[in-house]
Amino acid sequence: KLTEEQFEAYLKQIRDVGRGPLEEMQPEIEVTNKFPQEFYDLAIKNDLYRFALPSQYGGWDLSELDILRVQEEFSRGPGAACACTCTTLPT
Repeated sequence: KLTEEQFEAYLKQIRDVGRGPLEEMQPEIEVTNKFPQEFYDLAIKNDLYRFALPSQYGGWDLSELDILRVQEEFSRGPGAACACTCTTLPT
C-alpha cells in the first residue's frame, strides 16, 4: 500500500510520462494503429498494468477513486490517452 506522499509522487510520474514519451509515440500509433514495444516497456516500467490490481496479485490496493485519479493523469495529454488501454477497473 502506498502512503499519500508516494501516491502523489506516482501521480506526478504518470503525468510526466503522459506528457512526454507517450505523447511522442502518439503520431506513430495513430498512423500504424499499432502500439510499439516501447509503449509496453514504458507501461511496465511505470506500473500501468499493476497499480489497479489488488495486493494479492502484486498491486497496490488503491481505491476506485485513486485508480481513476491515476487514469485522469495519463489522460491529460493528447498522446497520453492511448495509455487508457493499459488499465481497467477491477471487478
